[in-house]
Parts: sequence; structure tokens; C-alpha cells
Amino acid sequence: PPTDLFVTHLGYATWSAPESGDMRDLLGYNVYLDGGTPVFVTDLFYQYTGLVEGQTYLAEVTSVYDDDESDPIDYTFTYEEQPLNDTCQLALEIGEVTDLPFDTTIATPSGFGGYISSNDLWYVFTAPYDGSLYVGLCESGFDTKLAIYASCDATTHLAANDDSCGLMSELNIDVVIGEDYYIRVGGYGSNSGTGLLDVDFTSSFVYDPPVDLFVDNDGYATWGIPTGPATPLYSQMDNVGADGSINCQQYETDLAIYNCEGADDFVVPAGETWTINEVDVLGNGGGGNCDYAHVRIYADDAGMPGTLQFEYLDVYTNNDVDGDLFCVIPDTPLTEGTYWISVQAHMNYNPNGQWYWQRQAPPLIGSEYHWRNPNGGYGGLTEWGPASVQWPGETDYDLSFALYGTMATDSGKSVVFNNTERKTNSNDTVINAFKKTIVPVSTDIAAADLKISIGNFDNTRDLLGYNVYLEGAFVEYTTNLFFDYDDGTLIDGDPYQAGVSAVYDDGESDPVTYSFVYGTPLVLTLPVEEGFEGGELPDGWMNEYVVASADWQYTYGVNGTYPNAPHSGSFNAYFNDNTGRTTKLVTPQIDLSTASNVTLSFWQARALYAPDVDYLRVYYKNSTAGSWVLLAEYLEPMEDWTEAVLGLPELTDEYYIAFEAEDGWGRGIGLDDISITEEAAYPEISVTPTSINEILDPEGVVVIPVTIENTGGTDLTYDISIVETSDAFDRSKMSANDIIKVSENINLSDMDIAPQGFIKNDPPASDALFDLQFQYYAANLGQGGLETDGNYYYAPEYSGAEINRYDMDGNWLVAFTIPGVAEVRDLAYDGEYFYGSAVNTSLFQMDFTPGAEALISTTTIPVNCRGIAYDDD
Repeated sequence: PPTDLFVTHLGYATWSAPESGDMRDLLGYNVYLDGGTPVFVTDLFYQYTGLVEGQTYLAEVTSVYDDDESDPIDYTFTYEEQPLNDTCQLALEIGEVTDLPFDTTIATPSGFGGYISSNDLWYVFTAPYDGSLYVGLCESGFDTKLAIYASCDATTHLAANDDSCGLMSELNIDVVIGEDYYIRVGGYGSNSGTGLLDVDFTSSFVYDPPVDLFVDNDGYATWGIPTGPATPLYSQMDNVGADGSINCQQYETDLAIYNCEGADDFVVPAGETWTINEVDVLGNGGGGNCDYAHVRIYADDAGMPGTLQFEYLDVYTNNDVDGDLFCVIPDTPLTEGTYWISVQAHMNYNPNGQWYWQRQAPPLIGSEYHWRNPNGGYGGLTEWGPASVQWPGETDYDLSFALYGTMATDSGKSVVFNNTERKTNSNDTVINAFKKTIVPVSTDIAAADLKISIGNFDNTRDLLGYNVYLEGAFVEYTTNLFFDYDDGTLIDGDPYQAGVSAVYDDGESDPVTYSFVYGTPLVLTLPVEEGFEGGELPDGWMNEYVVASADWQYTYGVNGTYPNAPHSGSFNAYFNDNTGRTTKLVTPQIDLSTASNVTLSFWQARALYAPDVDYLRVYYKNSTAGSWVLLAEYLEPMEDWTEAVLGLPELTDEYYIAFEAEDGWGRGIGLDDISITEEAAYPEISVTPTSINEILDPEGVVVIPVTIENTGGTDLTYDISIVETSDAFDRSKMSANDIIKVSENINLSDMDIAPQGFIKNDPPASDALFDLQFQYYAANLGQGGLETDGNYYYAPEYSGAEINRYDMDGNWLVAFTIPGVAEVRDLAYDGEYFYGSAVNTSLFQMDFTPGAEALISTTTIPVNCRGIAYDDD
């Protein structure tokens, strides 16, 4: 039978379609009144007529199938001509409605503000999510007026309309999840009459679609359940700063002087209660994973952390490879007000190193984050204090975190904000084994005080099933994760576009799509040539929709004159949508299993429609079920036909190429004369290893196998030259004081820890510097004074103005000059700038940033300078 039958006091009945069972073919519904003759309808509503004021009736509705009729569902109502919703305080609660009849002739004026003075009726709509609300009276039979309020108070007027559709009214407003919106329906002047009310809600929430849709050549489709992004209660994670991170950590006992903690503030809005069950933070570290952390929530004390409200010790962090922590905690209720969240890594320095909490860039949210190091190991704040005191002169004074849980309002509605990426936890036993929990200080915050969700207000969004589509048309609803498209109508060798959407209790996701060829697919072999001279989609090719749906076309030229003819022949492929859609043009399967050195070439044109341009990207995949891999993208305009040539990697017998057109409101994308060919084979030498670095003890011998391999397509001929260097450096000729002793055992626990995780002591001494480590060819003769910034080597011309730049493998890149610097004989580097002189009293400070080389300053020194070095003092 149908479900949810309801009849208003005016005799307007609504119901829902059957929930489950063998649907067979549902034809419609029979509507009964007091067991009389049924009226057949196909809608989900019906207006009873001929009713008598004050009389009670029995309404019944059945489902009518192609072979039977269901049992009825019933509802008893009393007909009242005087509307119950004649005042704002008695507003009728409604959801989305279509053609809901109303009659203001039997209503009275509310005297509610000055916008509507006629008889009026009231309705109230509660927003299930953030979104937009449409209210329309366009099918009414009199001159209407319409207004919306936030409450039964004339000063809360939100929107109004008189004659948007003829003499009738309609309007759209943005709405906020959980808020009530009072809809007032009346007439212009003293007009009244009958009409139809439409209320439509559009959520700004994006419904998560299914994942991993795949359809084989037999038309059998499979997919996975949606795994969408998290929806937090509160988040400040989207604006990661440039100042780096701060250490927040409890160390082992012998390093306890470095224990430190950070905290940042957040606000629970007035009228809300939050129950937090997960705290996520962005972080980073080195040496090992941060598996456990302490999570604390403090009350606010005049803009700084105050009394500790909740503490959860050794919470399992569910950490990722980047050092981000995802801490699931017991339900923690917080009423309106300001709080401070703290997450402190519990991790030994030996062997795991340090963990840092990532900061957020301006603008500042609330107060600066606070930090403390109670035992003073870092030499700074030992009590809670603002970040700008510990780190003055910086700009990033917020921390990166997000909160998840449930929000309850004073009106009794609740909304769940879950991290859908972590519905289950990898270590539940550890999470529940909290070492210590501090009872909330305020007895006003109790779980029993939380509001319970009422009515249909619940945005946990239950996943009901999936809608299956073919070529954009609805095929069937299913609760399975598979579907067989082979119903006997698919044509062997034809391409098809499959689609599947996720159906929720309150909406439907956009469909995900997959292009497949039914039956025995067309398989191309080399060479492949396609000029689109058939004037239509070539055999075996297909359109794969990425954003909405728009097909490639086949025309003479691009948008008439951009350019005005194909590159060759009578047709070219063409894409122009002007609505921002994106579509891949996909080749048939190509067998490249026996090929090597395969080249793709094509011609494209994408004229500018200032300032807009369309984009073309080229993808490949090397299996039917594989994922697309970006091969090249073209973002700048090309006013005329331009050739592109690309090498194809990872060749297989199931190879596909896709040309993805993204409409950017330009003149359109032209594609022509696609060619896939195998170039002539050539030899290619591969040597492993490419270099050998070994330190030999006296009389020592090390055997290093060297493999020489031909990875090309023809025979390789090669020569090997072995060069024996001169005798090794003879250290026996040095004095004992000149030989630097080697420290073989490095004890990290003997070293100081810097706040940013660096070792402050000097590194152990080594005599490795006396061994030849590398030797590179100097591109230009006469260089001296080698120096590096860790990214490049630099060597100045011995008697000239040029400075040579090499990469870290010794490859010469460029020689450049700096205006104002005639010559330098040696270089030093301070971590930011280079310094040099040329046997005179001018000391140059220089910036070697590639492309921005410049003289920063010149200092006059008391003696001639040639050799130069730098230390921190």
C-alpha cells in the first residue's frame, strides 16, 4: 500500500509511494471517502470536495497495480472551513509541496506589519540543510502578495514579492539549516481568493556519488558505495600558513624540560549545544609516527585558555603519512560559549623525533593561539601566553584543526556532522582505553540536556540505493552494487554511456558515468589515422562525460572562422558548449603490446574569445578498467592549427587515448588529423649503478657489480674506458694535529633539542673530507671559488664578471653576470645571500635566485679580500 497518508482540515490529502516489496507495474492510486466509489489518480495528492463543515470523514488510499490493488491506508479528519493557520502562531508546518490548495476568502487579516493588509494564511518551513527556498503562488486565481519572516515578529521580515508572475507572487531566499521560515500568503489590497502554493527546497549540500563504476564488454556494471568528504561541525584547515609549525609534545622523562602544549579557540554559537566526538589536526614530524596524543578542552578566560573542562589522555591518533592526527574521543557536550582545544603528541624523542602542529595563515580567527613550555626547556613562555610573544614578528597565529559531532539547537532539532572518511576506527580497543577522564567542571553541561531530533529533521542522510542510467535515461532503481545492462537491446560493437547515482532519503547525487563498448570491441592496430572525414563520431570512439553532458561535433572549421577550415579534408572534430561542460573524446581500444617508441601526433586550434579560452588535455590508460593518466595539457590559446607530438608510455594491448575538452567560454576546440605511429627503433644504453661511492680502508677491496643493458629496440655497440686515477691522498705525511678524528658513535640523547627540531651542537668530526668524493667537468675554463646553496653549485670566472651555475649533479646550466659586480675570486654563502670580492676592499652581497640575480649591497672593508668564508657569528 501507499504510506504516510495525511489529510488537512480542508480535505487536502497527501501520501507517499510504497516503500518496498514487489513493485511490479504501479499504475496509480484509488482514493476513497467513507468507503464510497474510488477516484483513480496518478499523483501523490488529492483534494476532497463536497465536504460539510464540522463533519468527520474517513479517507482511504490504495495502490493500484497492473494485476491487483493493495489494502487501503486510512486517515480520519474533520472538515473545517475556517483555516487553522489563520495566524502566524498557528502556522501550518509544511515541507516541499506542489499545488497545495488554499483559500484566503475564509481567512482573516493578521494585522501583522504593513506589507499585507488582506486576509492571509500562514505556513512554516524548517530548512533541513543550508540551501535555497522557492515559494510560488503563480497558479492562483487572484492578485496575490507573499512575504517570509524569521519568526512571528514583524521586524524579522526577510523577503516579499507582489507581481513576479503576472499578478501573482513568487520568491527565492537562501536558508540556513535548522532555521524556521514563516510564509505569509495574502492578496494585493483587499484581494482574496483561492490558489495553489508551491514550495521547493534546493540543498547546497553535494550528495556523494558512487565510486569505481566499471562496465565490461558484456554490459555488466559494478560500483562501490559513496565515500565522500567529511562535513565538520567547525573547521579552520583550509588556509595553511607559511610560518611553519609549532612543537606540541610530551617527551620521555629525561627530556621533560621540553614538554610543551598549544591551544586555539573556537565558539559554540548561541542557542546551540555541540557534542564533539572527533578532533582532527594538521601536523608534521620526523623520525616516526605519532600514534597517541592527549586531547584537552579548556574554558575561555578573557581570551586565553582557562579552566580545564575535559581531558582525554593517550587517544589513538589514526595518523597519516603527513603527520596529520584524527583523534576519536568520547561524546563531549559543550553549550554555547568560547572554548580552547589542545592536542599534544605523546611521543618519545628517541627514536621518533618531534611532532609539530601546523599553523593557519591570516586573517586571524578569534584570539591568537596560546602556547606554553612549563619546564622552560625552550627558554620562553612557561605559562599560557599568546603566540606573538613566543614568536614575535610572524603572521600565522591560528592553528589548523576541525571538530566533528552533533549540533543540537534550542528548538529541539539536531544535526550530525560526521567524518565520513572514518566511519570505523582502526584501533577501537585503544581508543576506548582512556587513561584518565576529567568530569566536566560545570554540571550544566550534561548529556541528558541535549535536544533530541524531532519529526523528519535529520541530516545523517540515509543511503537508500542507486538509480541506474543508460545514455542519460533512467533504467532502474536497485539496492545492489551491480547491474546487468544486457537486456537484449544492446548492439554488438556499439559504444554506450552508463551512469549510476546514489539515492538518499532526501535527495540524489549526480551520476558517475562510464563509457563501454558492448560485445566484441573494435581493436585498432598501428598505424592509427583519424581525420573525422565521416562527419560523425567514428566507429568505436565514444564521448565520456566529465562535467554534465555535451558531445563532440564534426564540422568544417572551428566555430565558423576560428579557423575557417579543417586542417585537412572536409571535417574536423569540434567542441564548444559555452556552459562550462567537459567531455573526453575516447579512442577505441588500441593494441600496442608488440610496439615500442610509439608517437601520438594531432592538430588542434583553440582561439581566444577575450579573455576566455577553452582547454584541451590528453590522457591515456593501459587497461580497460584502468584510470586515466594525464599525458599533456594545453591551456594557452592557439589561434590557428598547431601540431602536438607526444610519446606514449606504458604500452599494452588494451591502450586508450582520450582528448578532454573543457569549455572555458572561448571560441571552441578544434581537433584534426590524429596519427598514432611506431617510430624507427633505436638502441638505448642503461648502466646500473650510474655512480659508485665507496670509502676503502687501506688494502681494502670492494666488489661492485655494474650492469650494462640495452633497453632500446636495436643492437647496441658500446665502448668501455677504464681510467686509473693517481695514488690516493697520503695521510701519513700529515702531522697528527692535522688529522681530524672520526667519531664513530653518535649519541643523540647527548645533544640539545631546538624548538624546530634541529640539533644545536656541532656535528661529529670526520676525515672524509680528505677523500675525493666527485669530479665534474668545468664548462668554462678559468673558474675558482666554488660555493653551493644546496640547490646549485656556483663558480665565478677567475678574471671576469661571469658566474657559472651547475646543478647538483655537476651539469653546467648557465653563466650570468650581476650589474655592479665586475669580478669576484671566491664565494661564501650565509643561507640567503652570496658574498665575494676580487682582491680589493669592496665586499659584494649578492642574490643568486635564478632569474632574479641582483647586487644587494657593497661594503667597504679595511683590507684587500680574495678568499672568503662565512660562519654564524
